[in-house]
Amino acid sequence: MIHPGTDLSKNRKATGYFLFSAPCLIAVLVLVLNDHILKAHFGLGPFSVITGKLSDFAGAIILPAWLEFVMAAFMGQRRDRALTLAVIASCAGLVAIELSPVAINIYESINNVFLSFFAQITSIKPSLTKLTADLSDLLALALIPWVRKKCQEFHTKSSAFSIAKA
Repeated sequence: MIHPGTDLSKNRKATGYFLFSAPCLIAVLVLVLNDHILKAHFGLGPFSVITGKLSDFAGAIILPAWLEFVMAAFMGQRRDRALTLAVIASCAGLVAIELSPVAINIYESINNVFLSFFAQITSIKPSLTKLTADLSDLLALALIPWVRKKCQEFHTKSSAFSIAKA
């Protein structure tokens, strides 16, 4: 478990997750800026297609990496299995959100609970999100094999470090 104050740059076990890598952290930044600044500023204009796709692609990077981290916390040394489950859950979730109004409602409810909680613990008041389903959003699924590969590379680096340290 990673505790507050942990220096991730010196802790190879903690950084053995793609979630803490530069591409993933950039995707988080893009998602936050896009959903809470760019979408509010550009609204429904001609840039809405671009802002929509930015969210889709950033989410396709973050979701499997985050799920792998959470699942690995419960599964211990079974990180490959956690990664496989994370990829399956990510793909299933993204497809369900695009094809099912019920899944959209569930997603928005969960997301808005987290945003409300975030607003309570910080002075930042994020805007509540409204998801628009569009089958072209499924193009973001193309990133998931790349995310899986990157996660596996981080597993290998982490394992190699653990063996070298022993």
